[in-house]
Amino acid sequence: MNRAVPLLLVCAVLLACGTTQPRAVPFPVTRVTMYDSGVAQFERVAEVQGAPALAIPVNLAHLDDLLATLVLGTDGGVKVRGVRYPTALNLGQARAASSFAAALAQRQEEDGGLHALESYLDALTGTLVRVEGAGGRVVVGTVMDCVPRGSEGGEADAAAGGGSADKSAGSGPRSLLVAGENGALEWLDLADIVRVVPISKREGDGISGFARQLGKANGWEESQVTVQLAGGASGRLAAGYVRQAPVWRTSYKVLLDDAKITLETWAVVHNDTDEDWDSVLLTLVSGLPDSYVMSMATPRYAERPSLDTQNGLNMMPQLGAQTPDSLLYSEVVSISYAYGGSIGYGVAGMGAGGGRSAIVRGGAVTRSASGLAGSRDSSLLRVGESAFEEQTEPRVEEEISTYTALERVSIPGRSSGMVPLLRRTVPARAFTLADGWAEPGQCVRLENDTGLVLQAGVASFYVAGRFRGQSEVGRLEPGDLSVICFGKDPDIQASRKTDVAARPKAAEWRDGRLWVHELQTTTMDFSVRNRSGAVRAAALPVSHRLNGRIVSPQGHEEGEGNRLVFLEVPARGDVQQRVVVEEGVMSEIPVDSAGLKRLVDAEEIAADQKSVLRQALGTLQGREKVLEKSAAALREAGKRQAAIDRRKEALAALPQGAGTTRPAEQMLSEVAVAQKELERLEAERERLDLSAAELVEKAREALETLPPPRK
Repeated sequence: MNRAVPLLLVCAVLLACGTTQPRAVPFPVTRVTMYDSGVAQFERVAEVQGAPALAIPVNLAHLDDLLATLVLGTDGGVKVRGVRYPTALNLGQARAASSFAAALAQRQEEDGGLHALESYLDALTGTLVRVEGAGGRVVVGTVMDCVPRGSEGGEADAAAGGGSADKSAGSGPRSLLVAGENGALEWLDLADIVRVVPISKREGDGISGFARQLGKANGWEESQVTVQLAGGASGRLAAGYVRQAPVWRTSYKVLLDDAKITLETWAVVHNDTDEDWDSVLLTLVSGLPDSYVMSMATPRYAERPSLDTQNGLNMMPQLGAQTPDSLLYSEVVSISYAYGGSIGYGVAGMGAGGGRSAIVRGGAVTRSASGLAGSRDSSLLRVGESAFEEQTEPRVEEEISTYTALERVSIPGRSSGMVPLLRRTVPARAFTLADGWAEPGQCVRLENDTGLVLQAGVASFYVAGRFRGQSEVGRLEPGDLSVICFGKDPDIQASRKTDVAARPKAAEWRDGRLWVHELQTTTMDFSVRNRSGAVRAAALPVSHRLNGRIVSPQGHEEGEGNRLVFLEVPARGDVQQRVVVEEGVMSEIPVDSAGLKRLVDAEEIAADQKSVLRQALGTLQGREKVLEKSAAALREAGKRQAAIDRRKEALAALPQGAGTTRPAEQMLSEVAVAQKELERLEAERERLDLSAAELVEKAREALETLPPPRK
C-alpha cells in the first residue's frame, strides 16, 4: 500500500475559497527606520488614481506587528474604507474549525501516532465527500468506515451490523465504505483512490486551513494586508508600521595619515523581507524604544459558563463538530506563539553597546578607590582639583540621535549591505601607550565631536594606507573621549620604578575604629626607548584616586581610566620621565603601640590629638609590660609542668609491691610542691591577662576623647 497517499487524499486538494478581493496596486517602501532594539519602522507612499485598494506584502510572522502599529495618512484626496487581512489561526483553532482535524488529533492521542492511511480516512467518518478513483470512477456520499474487504465477509458483516467491521478481521485489502444519497453502500479499494474532496465548503476550508497551519511553524508564509479605498480616490496615501527586523551594527574605519585622523562610519544592514528596497531613504536610530510581542491577527474567544439544564433534555444533538460537553471536558490545547517580533515606535538615535575601549565623560579621569584593599579616599584631606567636586557625569540633553544614510539605499530582499553614514576628520592623537609593565601598544585618543551617539562596533585602523589592527569601540556619547588600542608596537620599550611614601596628617576615631588620614606620594620613574628611525609620540598612563592629583609634570590629558603624560621620543633615543602623584587617603590602623607611636611621632598631627594619642600609647605600653610578665609566668608554668611530668614518669618506673620507699616519698613531695607552684603561676597569668584587657579598654576609652581633625 502506498503510504504517501494521505497528503494527496486530504491536504493537497482541499483549498479554501475566500471572498473575492479587489484588485490591489503596489504600495512601495520609500523609507525604513531601523532601531537598535530589533524593530524597524517601514513607510510606504503610493499615488492613488482611482485604485480600489493598495497591498502591503507581509509574512504571517510579522502580521501582528503590522496590525498593532499601522498608521495611514493622506494629503486629503484619499479615503480609507477599511483594512483586510487573512485570519491567522493557531494550530488549536485550526483543529477546532474542522471535524476531520479534531478527529485526527483524537485518533493520534489514542493510538500514539498516525502511521497508516486508514487513520486519515477514519478521521473523515461522517463527512460528505466526493471520491474519485482510478479509471474515472466517482462516488459521492458520506464516509462510514475503512474496512477490510476479503473472503471473510467483512463487507457483509459491516452492512448487516449497520456499522464498521472489526478492523482486525480478514486479511484482504482494505476499502473505504461510503454511504450514498439513497443509502447504498459502496466500497472503494484504497489503492484505487486518487482524490477525496469534502462537499461541505466549511469542512473543506477547515481541512485546508489545518493543513496550511501544519506548515507555518516558521511564520514565513507570504500574505498581504489590503488597504481598501473609497471609490474615485485620487492623491497620495502613506502608511507606516513597525515590525521585527535584524539589529543594525556599526563598522568603523580609522585612517591615520600624517597629522590628520579620519573616522569613517559604516552601517551593516540586513533586509530580511522578501521585498526589494529600491531607492529607500534609510535612517538608523538608537534609543531602544519599548516594544512587545503580541497576538492580534488570531481570533480570541471568551470562555462562557456552561448551564446544566435541569429538565432532563438531551444536549447531544448539536450543530458543529463538537458538543458543549466535549468542549468542556476535552483536553485544553496550549497555544504558543513562536512567531512574532517586537513592536513600538521611537524617534531617532544611534546604537548602544559595550566595548573594551575606555570612555571618558566630562571631568578628570581617575581610578575608583573602592576596589583597593586597605585604604580609600580620605573624607578629610582633599588633594587635587577633582576632589569631591562635580563627581556626576554630564548628561546628553537629547535621549537619542539619528544617522541618515548619505544616499538612498537599494538592497534586494533577503540580502544585506554596508551603508556609508559618516566621514569626518575628528580631534584625535595617535601614540604608543607605554606603561612600563605590559608590552607597549599602538593607540588613538579621539573625541566624539560629531554631535551624534556613536554605536558600539569594531574599528579597523589604517596607518598611511596600511592595515595595522582592529579593536572594539564602546558606545560614545557626544563629547566623549576614548582611548582605543589596536596593536603592539615593537619599536618602543618602556620600564618604570615606583616608590610610595605616606605622611600622616590627622587621626580620627570613628565607629569604634582608629583611622589615619595621610598624604600619600607616589614617585614613578619611567624610561622609554625608541628603536625606530623616526620621532615617536608615547604616552605614560598614570592613575590616581578621585582625591588626588599629578604634581609633576604638567600638561597631562585624560585617557584610558588614567591621566596621559605625553612624550616625544627621538629616533633611536631614550627619554626618562619622573611622574609624582599625591593622593589623600584614609586607612584603619590597629589600636596597638606600634600604630599609635607612628602617629605620635608624625610631625603634622595636631598637638591636641597628640596629647590624647600619647595617653593611649602610655596605657598600651603599660599593657605590653603586663603581657611580658604574663608570658614569663607562662614560660615558668611550662617548666613546672615539665618537672611534674618527669617525676611522674620516675614514680611509674619504681618496682611494684615493694612498699613506700624514701625515694618515692621524696618524689611525691616534690610533685606536690611543683603542682602548687603551677597553680599559682596559672592564677597569676590569668590576673595579668585580665589586667592587659582592661588596659586595652582604657586606651580605647581615651581614644574616644580624640578631638576631631581640623579640615
